[in-house]
Amino acid sequence: MSIKSTGLIELTCNKCNKTHILNASDLDWQCEEKSNEKKGMEIGCESFFLKRCECGNKIIIRFKAVERPKSEFDPLDYSYSKDGGKIVLKEFKLYSL
Repeated sequence: MSIKSTGLIELTCNKCNKTHILNASDLDWQCEEKSNEKKGMEIGCESFFLKRCECGNKIIIRFKAVERPKSEFDPLDYSYSKDGGKIVLKEFKLYSL
């Protein structure tokens, strides 16, 4: 199992406020199957992105997604953390392959 992301990610540097655009389809996702006692089988996927702004500041984004293949609710949901910048997800979507 793997996932694909689409849309755009707008990054704004915390240091100089410069805006950078990332195509979400460029994210490389690593997936791993695991068992969750309460929710059954889950597939956890992660992606990591590092952008160095022209001012020298590092912008880091970590995405985590979980797919629950046999669940009726939230079959694929995600979260992210960021450091060094602000992000805006524009038409960001995840798809199971």
